[in-house]
Amino acid sequence: MKKYYWLLLVIPLITSCSISFYYNKLDWLVSWYLDDYVDLTELQQDEFDLNFSKWHQWHRDTQLVKYTAQLNEIKTLVDQEVSSQQVELHLYQLEAHWHTVLDYIAPQLSQQIVTLSAQQKQQLLDNIAQTNLEKRQDYLELSSEERLEKSIKRAHKSFKKWFGELSQIQLENITEFTRQHNSDRTAWFEYRDDWQQVFSASLQRDSVSDNNQSQLSQITNLIARPYQLRKDVFQQSLNHKNKQFTVLLARFINQASDEQKQHFIAELDDYIDIFESLQQ
Repeated sequence: MKKYYWLLLVIPLITSCSISFYYNKLDWLVSWYLDDYVDLTELQQDEFDLNFSKWHQWHRDTQLVKYTAQLNEIKTLVDQEVSSQQVELHLYQLEAHWHTVLDYIAPQLSQQIVTLSAQQKQQLLDNIAQTNLEKRQDYLELSSEERLEKSIKRAHKSFKKWFGELSQIQLENITEFTRQHNSDRTAWFEYRDDWQQVFSASLQRDSVSDNNQSQLSQITNLIARPYQLRKDVFQQSLNHKNKQFTVLLARFINQASDEQKQHFIAELDDYIDIFESLQQ
């Protein structure tokens, strides 16, 4: 599982207005992002654009309505005593939406990846390695105190986005949770390195002498279910943090003021409105 904590932190950073803009410009944005990793031929780019157009329309037609439905369900929790189990269920469902997308696009994406030339494959692998290296360097440039301070500020900003102004006690509770669970990211970087190594080995297999279907299956699985490469200790740490976060969030909602609950509902309504408009 991903860290539930980050769902609450990341979603508010995308305003409802920017969601509409970026969602309708995804084809351009994805192509721009793809250029950072591999140079496609004109024919390959046309094939990718066609696939992406199908994925995008599928998502618009089938997934946005699910997001709207879940947000409406979340709204009903505000006026009742919320349990950590209910929070966990909804956070799990939010994560499941992402897995649904990966499961849908992975087979066709893998098919195109394995047909890249040897030079393109090496370019892709080199750029993935460079991205991982840069992320690690950015992390190590900060002291543990600086990293903690950034995490606390990000958490405060996110809760304020969802609930409005926070009391001193609420801020202290969020700070304490972040302090306790702001773990070293060494295990996360090791997980990324492991994925990179397995992906590299899979991509560089000789699909002529080897089983092409086996290669496709392995790459598809790496794209759709990368979390399967997490070491047990790392996964257990994530599970523990997820559990503790659901307790924190349930308690926060239950103790929120009427004004904060109204703010939360208004934020949900903004996202509901934008998802409904994108379906049209």
